[in-house]
Amino acid sequence: MRTFKFKVLFLWFLVLAGLATFFVLEHTEPRLPETNQTPLLYGNQVQNDMGKSLVTAIDQAQSSVILMVYTLTDRRIIATLNRKAEENIPVEVIVDGKASSQVEGRLSSKIKLLKRFGDGLMHLKILVLDKQQVWLGSANMTSDSLHMHGNLMTAVVSPPLAAAITAHAESLKPDGITRAQAPSAFLLGGQKMEIWFLPDYGRAVNYLKQLIHSAKKTIRVAMFTWTRHDLAHALVDAKRNGVDVQVALDQYAAKGAGATVVQILQRGGIPVRVSSGTPLLHYKMMEIDGDLLVSGSANWTRSAFTQNDDCFIVLHSLTEEQRTTLENVWKVLQSETRPAPLISP
Repeated sequence: MRTFKFKVLFLWFLVLAGLATFFVLEHTEPRLPETNQTPLLYGNQVQNDMGKSLVTAIDQAQSSVILMVYTLTDRRIIATLNRKAEENIPVEVIVDGKASSQVEGRLSSKIKLLKRFGDGLMHLKILVLDKQQVWLGSANMTSDSLHMHGNLMTAVVSPPLAAAITAHAESLKPDGITRAQAPSAFLLGGQKMEIWFLPDYGRAVNYLKQLIHSAKKTIRVAMFTWTRHDLAHALVDAKRNGVDVQVALDQYAAKGAGATVVQILQRGGIPVRVSSGTPLLHYKMMEIDGDLLVSGSANWTRSAFTQNDDCFIVLHSLTEEQRTTLENVWKVLQSETRPAPLISP
């Protein structure tokens, strides 16, 4: 009987603790990027309310909103976009025509909507506010993606970066493959960041291989869909050169399209972990030597680099705050993943 009462009290404690955490998160103003500040990293599995942060940022927009995203269904994001449009602030939304086929029925008629129907996906996840504030990463604008799935976003205030992204948005048409665009580099609060728009037809993949080969100590990769064998072999080469390589993959992709990549990594002596719960491991990131981060919307697939509207950024000389965020993300990944089953040759 006493054991039963203890279990009931413990369950009530967990419920109250959860409610307290929810109350604190709901009533805490999210931290937004500021001028002359290095980029902020947001991970929704490390107590960053990504959805609330984005809603707050959009709500504070004064002159313009540009959103490029694969899927747009989150009701709070849509309501905030509609509200800004009704305030006569120019709002432009670019989505994948198939993944967001019903979105126009939920958006204000004042919003400029472009639905992309190309050979690849309109797979970007980028928000530009007031021609200066930029948010980009792996999260779609859906409730699950913003609150449940594993995602990382980067936010920064940079008019030059915002201008480059706006120019790219203006180049997108309803159909057709996007023409290749040269990468750009920016200093953000003194920190170098590169942005690569895809498709790129070879240069981008070769650059990622160069970064992998430059590793001296550690490489950590968290990826949703990975089918490119060449990047897997590059990591195996790094492992043979004494680099500690660790990989975490989404369980569904790892046993499906990515099974051959898992086999290549395992045969090369690289430990592979896969997600074990319902939420997707939706990251598309690589951290090298605790000093460099590759992140964005691009999975490591052939179509991401040759057909899709996609992108990735490279952050150099990571700050202590950025390293701490990534360390916390990796701790969560370690606790919420399990060793991948061995795949026989």
